[in-house]
Amino acid sequence: MHNTSFWAGKRIVIAGGCGLVGASLVKQLLDAGAQITVLDDYSRGKTQIESDRARYIQGDAGDAATCAKWFVDADAVFNLAAYVAGVTYNQNHSLEMFERNIRLQTVPLIAAKVGVKRFLQVSSVCVYAENKQNPCLESDIGGDPHPANAGYAWAKRMGERAALWSGLERVVIVRPANIYGIGDYFDERAHVIPALIKKITHDEVIRVNGTGQEVREFLYADDAARGMMVALERGKTNRVYNIGSDGANSCTIGELAYTLRDLLGVDKSIEFSGGEAGDDRRIVNGDKLMRLGWSPEVNLADGLKRVCEWYQKGAK
Repeated sequence: MHNTSFWAGKRIVIAGGCGLVGASLVKQLLDAGAQITVLDDYSRGKTQIESDRARYIQGDAGDAATCAKWFVDADAVFNLAAYVAGVTYNQNHSLEMFERNIRLQTVPLIAAKVGVKRFLQVSSVCVYAENKQNPCLESDIGGDPHPANAGYAWAKRMGERAALWSGLERVVIVRPANIYGIGDYFDERAHVIPALIKKITHDEVIRVNGTGQEVREFLYADDAARGMMVALERGKTNRVYNIGSDGANSCTIGELAYTLRDLLGVDKSIEFSGGEAGDDRRIVNGDKLMRLGWSPEVNLADGLKRVCEWYQKGAK
C-alpha cells in the first residue's frame, strides 16, 4: 500500500540512533516509509533493526568529516548523539560530561551545512534552572542549571544556542522529560529507573540518593521518538518544544522506588540517604507540542510495568 506519510521516501540520518530513543525512532520512521542511515559509535551496544531501508554506520558523531560524509543529500537529521548518565555520575564527572556533549551538540550542526533541509537538536529538561517555574515553559529557562547536572546541562544549553546560530534552513529543538523504556541501560551511567531496578534486584538494602520527595516527570521512549518526529515535521524553525505530560506522568522518587519494588516482587527495605539528588521538582509544560498533534500514549504505570516485565525476562 502506498505510504502517504510526510516521512515516506525521505532520507533520514539519525546520529546516536542505536540508543534507547534512537531504536524506537528508527522503527517509527521505517514504518512511516523513510530511508534511514544510523550513525553511532556503538559505545553502548548496537541495537539494529533489519530492513532494506536502514543502514548502520559505526562512526563518531563528534567528528565533522564523518558527519559531513553521511549527511550529504539527507532530507533531515535527528541529532540524538549524547553521552548520558544518572545524577550521581554527573555530579562526579562534570567536565567529562560537558566536554563530550558539547562536541556532540555542535559538530553535527556544522556538518549539516552540506545541505541538510531539516535538523532536530535534542536537548534536555536539565537545562532548566533551579529557580524555574513548574511546569517549565520553554520561554522561561531561568538562571543557572542545577549543579548536580551542571556539565551535561551547560553542554545542552550551548547546543541549543548553537542550533539557533546555525543558519540552517529549518532547525527545531526539543527538551524531553526523563526518558525510560525497554532497551534501557543498567551500567554505571544508568538513569534513575534502570538504576533503581538494578539496586532493587541486586542490593540487600535499597539505598536511594536524596529524600525520596523529589518529583520527576517520565517519558516512555516510544512517545519521545514520536514527539521528535512531530516537532521536526510540524514545528516552526528556531523554536523549542518540551516533550512532556504537564506532570501527568510524574511521581516522587520515593513513590517510584516503592512501585518498582512491588512490580519486581521484591521484599527489601528502602533507605533514603538525604544526599544531593538534583532539583526538588522538575516537570514540563508540553502544551506547545500537544497543539501540533502529539500527546503521550503510555502512562507511567503501564510503562513501568512493561520495563519490569522485560527486565525479568532476561534484560539483566
